[in-house]
Amino acid sequence: LIGFHVRNIDSRNPISLGHTLSSSNRLPVKIHPAQLAWSASLRQLDIVPVLGQCMHSPDKPSAQYHRQLSPRQCPRELEIMPKGEQTLSTTLPDNPDGFRIALDTSRERADIVLQRPPLNIVTMPQREQLRQTFEALDRDERIRVIVLRAEGEHFSSGGNIQGFLESTPESVSDLATNIAAPARCTKPVVAAIRGYCFGVGFELCLACDFRLCSETTLFALPEQRIAQIPGSGGSIRLLHMIGIQRTKDMTFRSRRVSGSEAKDWGMVLDCVDDSQLETAVDQLVDELRTFSPLSQRTIKRVLNAAQNTTLEAGIEIEGNAYGRLRSSNDFREGVESFHAKRKPDFKGS
Repeated sequence: LIGFHVRNIDSRNPISLGHTLSSSNRLPVKIHPAQLAWSASLRQLDIVPVLGQCMHSPDKPSAQYHRQLSPRQCPRELEIMPKGEQTLSTTLPDNPDGFRIALDTSRERADIVLQRPPLNIVTMPQREQLRQTFEALDRDERIRVIVLRAEGEHFSSGGNIQGFLESTPESVSDLATNIAAPARCTKPVVAAIRGYCFGVGFELCLACDFRLCSETTLFALPEQRIAQIPGSGGSIRLLHMIGIQRTKDMTFRSRRVSGSEAKDWGMVLDCVDDSQLETAVDQLVDELRTFSPLSQRTIKRVLNAAQNTTLEAGIEIEGNAYGRLRSSNDFREGVESFHAKRKPDFKGS
């Protein structure tokens, strides 16, 4: 039996999870350790797994009905838990490795641009810097939407293979955390993709909220060609997105999928002519900016958390978040502007 305790929820957008999770006490929840999202979705809500031995009972206070085990008593499968709490970055990297950051505060937009053409290979240091960049931009109140794109004909052919051989097992095991930074980011993240989108480049895009690609795009997880598997969340995100058969088709065979096929499979929001990619991205970014920052942060957290749980738990997560928004200033502004037939002026509170 695993219990959860919620702590340090973002003060800008606290989400109470009611009877499912509670910040005032620890309510054990029936869930197998393998289901714990050592995943971005649980860590995003800052949910701390706690091993317990009995269910919460209405007639017994949970504080008396719960026992936390020491690390020595935890079963082997719990030893892979993330190490402590990471310090979130508040500053952009001084010398970005293989990418640049373009801020357009007049449009409340930040672009992270991969900049190592022709193939935009992603190095090991670059992964950590990308995490730092997403976290810093997430805390920049001037920015509403983040765009991930690349220079040249290809988004990215993947990672620097030699870098894996030179890295320690511990550092390689943490790679998924870095690449999941777009999913943890509370702001909408849009990936603009053309040409090759392979390996870690593809995994980085899969962690984004929206993917727009051109007809020139080819997606692939080619790790089988070097006797490996995806290590930064690619196969698991695909599994949830397109199902087990298509995921096996891509991963077992290192199969390349075209942009139009990716749209048919639901991997991308749209596939457009190559000359129209930037226009499509601009239109989506400008549309996203018209909505409440608070409600967008909320729905992102709700969907990311609920996709890995049961229908009933997901509905409760949604319902509690909905209740929180009912008391927000943005909701009041939305209702008043609707009745006044004017454009709303959302502040994000």
